[in-house]
Amino acid sequence: MSLKRCGLVVAAGVAAAVVWMTGCSSAAPEPVSESGAARARRIETQARSTGEELLKAFIADDSDRFIALLPVDARRQFGPDEFRRTRATLAETIGTPEKFEFITGLDAPVFKSHLWKVTFRRQAVLNQEQEFRQETLFRVVTGELDGKPYIVSFGFL
Repeated sequence: MSLKRCGLVVAAGVAAAVVWMTGCSSAAPEPVSESGAARARRIETQARSTGEELLKAFIADDSDRFIALLPVDARRQFGPDEFRRTRATLAETIGTPEKFEFITGLDAPVFKSHLWKVTFRRQAVLNQEQEFRQETLFRVVTGELDGKPYIVSFGFL
């Protein structure tokens, strides 16, 4: 093999090694994927926040805000009329919602239930002018869709 030809082979080998070692990398580092634990915490925080916003809207008697927090398919089943009927039924039976407190989240294989204690205030029970308070539970069941919490169901227990 001639010296010239040997130099070309070495140069081609060096060029191939440079290309092979740099590969298809870019100057910008790849984003670090979210760990399973971090993803679970993020979704848990978002689901709990959505539940609290639902309760704030319910206490404020704000059907528009409440319904806007629901997934599109749930909005078809629970619109302004259902919101008003629910509020009226609860006002008649246990009172007006006053405040809420988060209690716990319950894990299941696919879904998670979040529970809040909701305090209702009522006056003139059984012809008495005394004010009464009653507590009940509110549950929001969520799953995950496209990396975000998805409300599967909600309601007072």
